[in-house]
Amino acid sequence: MHSAVLQNKKYIGFSRKGTVEVLSLSSLDRGIEAGDPKAGTYKAKDEDGNEVEYLLSWPGLTVEDVTKIRESPAPRYNKSGKIPYTTIVDPYTLEEIEGWVGGQSANTIMDAAVKATRLLQKEHGKGLSRDEIDKVDEAVAKATELSSEMDFDKALSLLDQVAKKGNDWPETLTRKIEKAHERVIRNAEKALQAFELDAKLDPDKVKKELGRVRRKFKGTGFENWVEQILASVSS
Repeated sequence: MHSAVLQNKKYIGFSRKGTVEVLSLSSLDRGIEAGDPKAGTYKAKDEDGNEVEYLLSWPGLTVEDVTKIRESPAPRYNKSGKIPYTTIVDPYTLEEIEGWVGGQSANTIMDAAVKATRLLQKEHGKGLSRDEIDKVDEAVAKATELSSEMDFDKALSLLDQVAKKGNDWPETLTRKIEKAHERVIRNAEKALQAFELDAKLDPDKVKKELGRVRRKFKGTGFENWVEQILASVSS
């Protein structure tokens, strides 16, 4: 199923607009212990800039992520006791629409997903498009980049603009914006803590550098803190 479906180029293109995949994997720990290449990892940075290890076979997912899904209700759909088991689930009711025991072709799953989508849209209307989700992801990535460059005001403004469009968004998407906002504020706080420390060691440097970027803290709630630090190095 992994190579026939999840690594199938046609299916990848289809899933980009038509599905959301949820993986329930029971043998990952055994694969790791056995040194199976399919359970290998690679290092990259997460949204917070921390270095983490993602799984080679499931890019963007950590071992912990896969374990959490295994501990979720996802495994309950397989009542056959056999693997692999594939199911299409109604996202509104979480009831199974159709399921298969054993390996299936990408075409089989795509055909069933199209039929399920038509039924769901007839009952609930069109859902959130992948393009809209992409815009949120792009805004979050850009805000993270701006934050790393100490452009906190621009980062917050960008996130606020995107958030205004999210009245009907699901909580998972609005929470993504909220977390990005929290990261920007946290980075601004860390930057001011560093300036505050440096003010005791090299006040002239802080006066020059913080003075140059003071406006970039607009909207963070730390404006008074900025002025306090500048006052301390100007006296």
